[in-house]
Amino acid sequence: MRTSAALLAAAVLVVGCGGSGSGDGSGDAVVGGSELVPAGAEPQDVPAGAGGLANCEDVPELRSQLEGKLGARQNPDHVVQGVLWTYGMEHPDTFAGQWIDRDSGGVLMMGFTDDPEPHRAAILARRPSPDDDAAVDPPPPVTDDRPLGERDDVVIDVVRVRFSLPKMETLLDETSRSIPPEEWRGLGLDGTAYDIQRQRMNLILVNPPEGALAEIAARIPDPSAVCVEITRTPQPPEGPLDVIPDLDVEDPLVSCPGTPAVRYSQMIAPPSIDEVDHPAVDVLRAELDTAGGEPLPRGRWVVISIDDDSATFAALSEHSFGVAGVERRGDRWIFAGEASGRPCEPTIPLPPGLAPVEVLLDPDSMPDPGDATVDVLVSELGCASGREMGDALRGPQVIETDNAVVVAFAVEPIAGSATCPGNPWTAVTIELSEPLGQRWVYDGLHFPPKPLIAAPDEWGPRLFYDGARCRAGSAFAAGSRSDTNGSEPGDSGGEGTGGSDTATRALLTHLGDLSEPLYAFEVAERGFGYERWRVVVEDADGAIHFGTVQAGRDSEGQWRMEQARWCLADAGYSEDVRRNLAYQYEELQPPTDFSECPLMSVAESEYAEGEAGLPSPGAVLRESLEPLPVGNYVVRVAESTDLMVRWDITMAGRAVGADLRSQGCDRGQRLEAAHRRVVPHGTRPPLTAWRASWPDRMFRRG
Repeated sequence: MRTSAALLAAAVLVVGCGGSGSGDGSGDAVVGGSELVPAGAEPQDVPAGAGGLANCEDVPELRSQLEGKLGARQNPDHVVQGVLWTYGMEHPDTFAGQWIDRDSGGVLMMGFTDDPEPHRAAILARRPSPDDDAAVDPPPPVTDDRPLGERDDVVIDVVRVRFSLPKMETLLDETSRSIPPEEWRGLGLDGTAYDIQRQRMNLILVNPPEGALAEIAARIPDPSAVCVEITRTPQPPEGPLDVIPDLDVEDPLVSCPGTPAVRYSQMIAPPSIDEVDHPAVDVLRAELDTAGGEPLPRGRWVVISIDDDSATFAALSEHSFGVAGVERRGDRWIFAGEASGRPCEPTIPLPPGLAPVEVLLDPDSMPDPGDATVDVLVSELGCASGREMGDALRGPQVIETDNAVVVAFAVEPIAGSATCPGNPWTAVTIELSEPLGQRWVYDGLHFPPKPLIAAPDEWGPRLFYDGARCRAGSAFAAGSRSDTNGSEPGDSGGEGTGGSDTATRALLTHLGDLSEPLYAFEVAERGFGYERWRVVVEDADGAIHFGTVQAGRDSEGQWRMEQARWCLADAGYSEDVRRNLAYQYEELQPPTDFSECPLMSVAESEYAEGEAGLPSPGAVLRESLEPLPVGNYVVRVAESTDLMVRWDITMAGRAVGADLRSQGCDRGQRLEAAHRRVVPHGTRPPLTAWRASWPDRMFRRG
């Protein structure tokens, strides 16, 4: 797992930047971290590496001696950018480009191949104009027409460089033509780039063979204009895959996206930035207090790790995990970048030469307790140009205990760059030493080990997300069972609740009498022995209730509620849910005449006079839904009177782990649709017994 410095964005190169400022030594530049020297037009004296080509890391960057005024996430406004870019285009023979020197506090740099001082004076005296090329459409209005030298919000520096833009473009073209693309792979060439701060064309090589660098140096037109970035990929460990940590070790090394490996105890209980006194923390605080630029992740900021040269911080919240990196460059600490995503599930770092994969239960071959094998699907997580893994797939490593089966896979990644079209799934059958029984199957590269789930429903709707904006007060939470075994407020579940013979029945029992106008179900995860759902309920008052509900199967095969979290959606989010419902289902209405559907027909149920019914329409609906696996579908009251209730039931896509397929008249959409009609028994109120009639074959197992 790479450190945050490698994963997070580094200094930003920008075409078109602007600002003001002054200072002694105009036209000079700090080269790397050394003392101030004139920025010259000759190549810097850099020791040649293997084959006579300089390594890029040995070529110092041009830096300003001035101190900038831009935060690490800030860019100058487009008006200032337009002034600088327009001026540069007026001097095409000498203009070398623009960039932001982040290491000097955000100085706006401009390079020219001739004497920089006249350019500096002219730029600082220049005023914004509506005719400037602001590089955005429509161009922003000019609200401050002062000369750039009078502005106090940006700092500009002008330096002398070796190559103008036209000259560098010529060098790039000549260098590319000197080595045809079909010969790149044989030389280890993986890409090219232009580093304006080093005034070099970068040749990116991966595992170049012996003699490749000397051959490249002999063929390119000007080796002094080139530097090389060489990557040697590590070899994977020999022998069978052995990556699952000792299950008796309580504090292994783990990592989250964007973090280095740290002990599990440190990852789950990191100190707040308020508890740590360090220059890197001061840099992060300054960024948190800086307005503008890309927003930083929201949450409680903590320290994941700090070493001699880098620091990694995380923003923790219930629904996200954000990271930020700070690096030491020379004698100062610099904000390196940020990223954010879903809440972290700590993973075990893999040894060099191996990369992670995604492992899912095969939804078409879910395991049974009597099986001595488990069928899984494995896919490469990294960019791999859509290749089949073949012999690059390592594993499985399997550890069996009395209560669990823990598995792990890895892959030998592609060396160098690769495209990301999506990677295929590889079917693997895991052999067990004895029948699975009631043991759960876990991914051993998560810590704690994470139950394997079935493949997600790629066609199913997404009505709402775990990050829903909501508040406490849902009646479903208030009515949940109280034996929560320490669950958070608003949770329900735990041991001791009554069991059900199916997961669906456990969910419907939790929901009670299905008497509200609308219910929407989504399968979030389905594994061996547990299911988790997202549920939306719209009550008679129009309030939206958002729930995540999980049930597990015990050793006796009974399904019991383990956790149910409910909240009331905020007003704005309620409208989002309704819009999503409309988007997913508005065009998927049931046909008015089911005889039009070749695989569906209307069937009225016949009841003997005096036969007992059920006490409510919702009870009839629940009884009829219980035999069905929970998929992604919506139950909506379409019509309701004192004597009749009719529901529209619409299912989109394929339920995870089940084989419920499209059968109806649906304009080519993937859906199941049906009317549910409930009629009272007898002709006089009170309505105490309800019966059902609905179209035949609404859901059909394929």
